[in-house]
Amino acid sequence: SDAFGAVVPFLEDTRTICALHEWKKAGSDQATLRPIFNEQRQEFIRKDTPSKLAWIKDKHGLELPLSTHITGLESLAACLIRNDGTVPADATPLTFTIVSLDLVAQQAQGEQRPVQPRLGETKKEFAPGTTASLDKVEFLNTLATIALFMNNTMRQLQQTLTQA
Repeated sequence: SDAFGAVVPFLEDTRTICALHEWKKAGSDQATLRPIFNEQRQEFIRKDTPSKLAWIKDKHGLELPLSTHITGLESLAACLIRNDGTVPADATPLTFTIVSLDLVAQQAQGEQRPVQPRLGETKKEFAPGTTASLDKVEFLNTLATIALFMNNTMRQLQQTLTQA
């Protein structure tokens, strides 16, 4: 939940950077600066994560890779915090996808078979009434998923800002 908690202010900062970039391109009118930090910010903060991601896509044109992974992880974090990890009996199954790094031995002649990392995905599902839990590797992959989401978002922001 702490790692996912970093996503919320990160998305707020992403929105602000995009809005300031557009403000600058539009001529830097001081009268339009206040709504970016006040009204737009308040409206954005009140949204849930899927709506925040949609805002960034619709209003600023950034389609963020791993967005569906992040919304799934939000559901996991909510289950862990609100229900001590138990999926409510009357809920739909808790499903989410995390990025995984698999080490795969290459085909090679001789005794040594070099190992190559391969990026993959692991889908997890917990039925209503069951306890959601992660093993050590899944926990680390969850952190990696959040880090990759933030890293990819930063790259897209950088590309957007330097293209103007």
